[in-house]
Parts: sequence; C-alpha cells; structure tokens
Amino acid sequence: MKKIMLVFITLILVSLPIAQQTEAKDASAFNKENSISSMAPPASPPASPKTPIEKKHADEIDKYIQGLDYNKNNVLVYHGDAVTNVPPRKGYKDGNEYIVVEKKKKSINQNNADIQVVNAISSLTYPGALVKANSELVENQPD
Repeated sequence: MKKIMLVFITLILVSLPIAQQTEAKDASAFNKENSISSMAPPASPPASPKTPIEKKHADEIDKYIQGLDYNKNNVLVYHGDAVTNVPPRKGYKDGNEYIVVEKKKKSINQNNADIQVVNAISSLTYPGALVKANSELVENQPD
C-alpha cells in the first residue's frame, strides 16, 4: 500500500509543474490588449451623403432646420377646448362611501393656477404635484 501511495504522490508532484506551465501559457495568451483589439470597432457615425442628390437633400434639410424660428413663449401654447359651462359635481355611492367628483375650469393665465405637468423630469415632479406656471415650466424645470 505504501508503494502505491508513493507512486501516486510522485505522479502528482511530477505533473504539477507541467500543469503550472500550461496555466501560465494560457494566462499570457489572455490579456487586455489582445482581448480589446480582437473586439469589433465601435459603430461609426452616420455616413455622409455620397451622391449629389443625397447631398442636395441633406443641404436642404440642414438649411430648413437652421431656419426654424424658436419662440419659447409659443412652444407650450395650447388653447384647448372652449368650455362655457363647467360640468356640475357628480356623485356616486361606493359601498358605505359617497364619492363626489368635481370638475373645475382652470387657466394658466392666472398666477396661482394649479396645472398638470405633462412631460417633466420625473425626479422633480410626482402625481398630484403643484407647480408654478412660469418661465421655469417652459424650460421643463418646474418649481
């Protein structure tokens, strides 16, 4: 039994340096430079127009976009539906509760109007939040 154990330990010790050399070769084969260089290059920017017709249309589009007039006071203008009669209160019974729904006509021309922010930065507003209708709202930075 001792002879078998001695042979087995000898085989392990002899094969250990061979295994370490193989691991070292594998480790040197993998480094950051080789792995990065073998990756595909990043996507290139959109190609520039190649034909004269494409170039002409691209120039026309660029001129049109540059010629647009931006007036921040008119961008968010929405005249909405003209309502002369505000609907009255409505109520309904839900179990043991009577729920009243009241609709009020609002205008952002008033300084104290409470309005909804349709598309604002989510970290600044939350459902039911009241914001000031001022220049900050036009810039999508509600108070």
